[in-house]
Amino acid sequence: MKNNKSWYFLLAISLIYLALFCCNSAIFWSSFNFFIKTLIKIIPIFVFIFILMVFVNKYIDNDFIIKHLRGSKIKSWFYIIIGGIISTGPMYVWYPLLSDLRNKGISNGEVASFLYNRSIKPAFLPIIILYFGITYTVVLSIVIILMSFVQALLVEFLMSFSLNKK
Repeated sequence: MKNNKSWYFLLAISLIYLALFCCNSAIFWSSFNFFIKTLIKIIPIFVFIFILMVFVNKYIDNDFIIKHLRGSKIKSWFYIIIGGIISTGPMYVWYPLLSDLRNKGISNGEVASFLYNRSIKPAFLPIIILYFGITYTVVLSIVIILMSFVQALLVEFLMSFSLNKK
């Protein structure tokens, strides 16, 4: 049923644009040109994100993650941050993996950092860049990454008082 609603919506929008073209073609062409310019701006970013997601889904599995998180702390933090950023899907899907990783030695702070960095959504970056500009998007992403360290430290500090330490 949901698929039918999507087609009805597309049909309704198409009819509106057809009516606009018939009534005032200048506004139609202005709108169409804006659409094309916007599309040209965001297509390269969508292509990059698509390639990145294909690569991640094809080559990164649980064994790869565990192998690389057991190395140096800098390398481990790098993978935690990147993993949080590129992780997709509902958050609850990640809980079993994060629990398994925590049981194998990563800290509560690293889990918190992973979850915090999920707020950077690669799929939304083109739209954020379009509306707010590249500078704002880069600054915001850097602040989120840096604050994930602060959150990790805070979680570690608060968990040190927990009665149920894992």
